[in-house]
Amino acid sequence: MKYISIISLALLVGMSACKKEDEHEHDHEEEATTSATISVSSPIVNDTIASAAFLNVTGTITGTTTLHGYDVEIKNITADSVVYSATNDVHSASYTLNYQWTNNVLTTANMSLKIKAYHDHDHQMWDEKMISFVCKQP
Repeated sequence: MKYISIISLALLVGMSACKKEDEHEHDHEEEATTSATISVSSPIVNDTIASAAFLNVTGTITGTTTLHGYDVEIKNITADSVVYSATNDVHSASYTLNYQWTNNVLTTANMSLKIKAYHDHDHQMWDEKMISFVCKQP
């Protein structure tokens, strides 16, 4: 009788663990079907930004389902440093990008704009768009 109780308990725990694992996989299946289209109007690829000029970051992000926010990052590739970053954690199926940064780099530099749109709460799955441009100094 004692062995039957132990076996029953082991089966019950095993079945419970399988159910939790299946539910967890289901969440990831839904997130895996999400995708985002990121359209950047400004800057354009290989744009040149004059010294002290504004760089307007404009565009849209559209998801096939609800997205879990996005990040905007401007990086000085030449100096390997991030010069601007912004995060939006609002859940939505679409976003309008409208950011502004002043070219304050010290020397002419290769730059990148990277936008990541997140599919999940943990920011483990995303779509991204990268635009390269140049900041000039006199």
